[in-house]
Amino acid sequence: MQNRKQQASGTLPLRPNSGRFRLILIAGIAIITFFTYSYTLHNQFTNWDDGLYIDSNPYIKNLTHANLKMILFHNITNNYYHPLTLLSIAANYHFSKMDPFGYYLTNVIIHICNTLLVFLLVMVLLGAMEERGYGTFKGKEWLAAFAALCHGVHPMHVESVAWIAERKDVLYGFFYWLGLITYVKYVKEEKLKWLALVVFLYLCSLASKPLVVIFPLSLFPIDILLKRSGWKKIMLEKAPFFLVSLIGGIWAWKTSDASGSIASFHAFTFIQRLSFAGFSFTMFVLKAFIPFHLCSYYPYPNLDAQGFMPFYFYIAPLTSLLIIAVPLWLTYRSNKNYFRVAVFGLGFFLFNVLFVLQFVSVGPALMPERYTSIAYFGIFFMVTFALFQLWEKYRAWHFPLMVAPVIFIGVLAYLCRERTKVWHSTQTLWQNVIQQYPLRVETAYKNLGNFYAERNQYDSAFAEYKVLDDIHSTDAGVYSNLANIYAIRGQFGKSLQYYSHALKLNNKLFDVWLDRAITYSRMDSFDLAIRDYNYAYSLDPKSEQLLFNRGNTYLNVKDYDKAIADFNTAISINPDRAQYYLYRGIAETDKKDLQAALNDFLRDLSMEPDNADCLFNLSIVYNQLQDYNNALNYALRAQQKGHPVAATYIADLKNKPGGPKK
Repeated sequence: MQNRKQQASGTLPLRPNSGRFRLILIAGIAIITFFTYSYTLHNQFTNWDDGLYIDSNPYIKNLTHANLKMILFHNITNNYYHPLTLLSIAANYHFSKMDPFGYYLTNVIIHICNTLLVFLLVMVLLGAMEERGYGTFKGKEWLAAFAALCHGVHPMHVESVAWIAERKDVLYGFFYWLGLITYVKYVKEEKLKWLALVVFLYLCSLASKPLVVIFPLSLFPIDILLKRSGWKKIMLEKAPFFLVSLIGGIWAWKTSDASGSIASFHAFTFIQRLSFAGFSFTMFVLKAFIPFHLCSYYPYPNLDAQGFMPFYFYIAPLTSLLIIAVPLWLTYRSNKNYFRVAVFGLGFFLFNVLFVLQFVSVGPALMPERYTSIAYFGIFFMVTFALFQLWEKYRAWHFPLMVAPVIFIGVLAYLCRERTKVWHSTQTLWQNVIQQYPLRVETAYKNLGNFYAERNQYDSAFAEYKVLDDIHSTDAGVYSNLANIYAIRGQFGKSLQYYSHALKLNNKLFDVWLDRAITYSRMDSFDLAIRDYNYAYSLDPKSEQLLFNRGNTYLNVKDYDKAIADFNTAISINPDRAQYYLYRGIAETDKKDLQAALNDFLRDLSMEPDNADCLFNLSIVYNQLQDYNNALNYALRAQQKGHPVAATYIADLKNKPGGPKK
């Protein structure tokens, strides 16, 4: 009687197939993934492209019609065309400005959503497989949870989540997983509305990251897994996808090639490119199970005196073929269903790393870890299926089959959390790369030097840049940065020498012209400074730093109209930067446009209430407007905030006719 009452009242323990059980399991997956990445919320921006997307990106800071048009229809980062990614970052900027917390929280939330979508994808795939003769999958929820957590806490995926510039990875993944789930729905019902929705989700994914042009190929492994027939129909229904891929692929190639992301075919020999592809493929598979020696930047191999790479690169294509051929051969001989799962898993993995195996060298690094964020699903789906088959066949193995996945997920989660700490800041990121590949990654030394220079730690910055100078780097930016430090030290002759060397290496580099212009300004060579500013302007007319510095140079030569014009443009790009109003107000004061100056100083003060320079300039304007009470009030406030206000100035204000009472 008691058991019957419990059953009637719904107080029995949760059953694996119950809705509440699934909700609890989903919540557990989300909590584990969030905890694993929680340290990321304390991270800072890095100087590896984060500035390109946020600080120096004028279009996200003020979503005017013109800026929105640029985001939607132009490749504004000179990297990739990904308007949805930039719109998401623009939304972050609206709420968070330059506080990293909101950006990282968004990345983590999207990644958790992706992890739950992987859970759902495994559930719908296993359900569809049951309908197509694979048998019954008992405990589908546990199988899906294992596969989802392999995605959620794998340390190879940290790069996609803990790097703001890779928002495009987690965002395109969101639409990618939704597209695959919807495609399974289409396969089961064959209704055109589901296929149309898949095309739409593919377009959204493509608008988040153009390298997702591989998506249509990911659909074929699903067709094989779910035993679809009628290949003429299957090919016909893929036509819209391939049309979108063709257009998107051409555009991605053009934009990547224009930004220098794609290396020339002549940069490496055919054998070298084949070896790179084999090595990357092999290491991606190996690191799926043993995520060792992880790094944010894997350099290409050094060549010996005869021009040969290390031996293991030459055998890597063979190991790659074996990784594919052996599982296919074994499953083909064993069971047709096993073979289909192997074809699905290996095909899905191969297709999703195909364009990033460096047969065509995309980017300066050999095998970026972020490229596994989607591809690893194929591998871990095979593993999940294999675990279930072992569970069904070998009852004596039940305990180790329960314990081993838990230990594996635990190790992954620990390594993943530790990996998020490497991405804590620019300093921790590049020091980790240098530690693993000393004298191999020029970008690490340069960006670490930039980090120190931005914090006025010029001796530390100089040491990093000098390493590259000593190995005769061909990076013009390195010599420009050395020139900047020499200028800061007052060694202008040495500084100009290094700027000249930088321009010989690359006379189209915006930063070199800008930095030399700033140095000329410090030398009071204003005509030469303006010449360099103007050339830099021709390379990037939307640079806030250029507009602000050139505006100050125009102030020095008393060309107030041009100074105000530059400050106007800077404000139109970023209306939230207080110092633009301050310096425009100074130019307006010198031009005797006192009311405009007063408005700008008050605007600056509303943004920076304790700005002593602004307080004193307000006093100057009020003095010229003969409002001596306010002039004295702001002079005293400026003095309280540390501005050096002369006692004679305050005494003069007190003695003005009609001024404040003594």
